[in-house]
Amino acid sequence: MTRGDHLLTSSHGSRSGSAVYRSDIEDLLNQGKVREAMAIEIRDVRRAALEGSGDLRKYNAALKEMLQYARRTDFLQ
Repeated sequence: MTRGDHLLTSSHGSRSGSAVYRSDIEDLLNQGKVREAMAIEIRDVRRAALEGSGDLRKYNAALKEMLQYARRTDFLQ
């Protein structure tokens, strides 16, 4: 991910709401809601890519690879 796109993610650093966002993701993971947490993160990455470069699909290949890995390792059922 480019630095510019990373700066636009909801979880980045101390931007407004980032601590709450990270806490919400952590809560979902602690509840075993991995699929829901990953879906939120994927939407956030796509939003950041769209805002940063105007390309909603910029990270599709990487996201696909992540999902394949998560399924292959039984992290995501």
